Amino acid sequence: MKRILVIILILLIAITIFGCKSNWETTTVDTAGNVGEYSSIAIDGNGIAHIAYLENLGEELLGDSAVPYGNLKYATNADGTWEVITLDIYAGMTPRIIVDKNNNVHIVH
Repeated sequence: MKRILVIILILLIAITIFGCKSNWETTTVDTAGNVGEYSSIAIDGNGIAHIAYLENLGEELLGDSAVPYGNLKYATNADGTWEVITLDIYAGMTPRIIVDKNNNVHIVH
């Protein structure tokens, strides 16, 4: 019981310190092509969302397995509306995104 109370107290302190929006909003960012697979999302220190994802263009055989390939895409709402950019064509399938302490975006794929 004490453990549960401690966890609840830690959560309440974290919500108080970092804030917490009670309302979530769902938005479609990109609908062009077969998009959204292998998505990775990060939120910067200003609450701006950054998303890296794959636009699936097909599959190629790698040994005995079919591996998807496509365009690496990046989306952000930094200006208040969603902007989508193609960063690389025929890229790998598993992009990962992080934002550092200076709000610089880093994407690997």
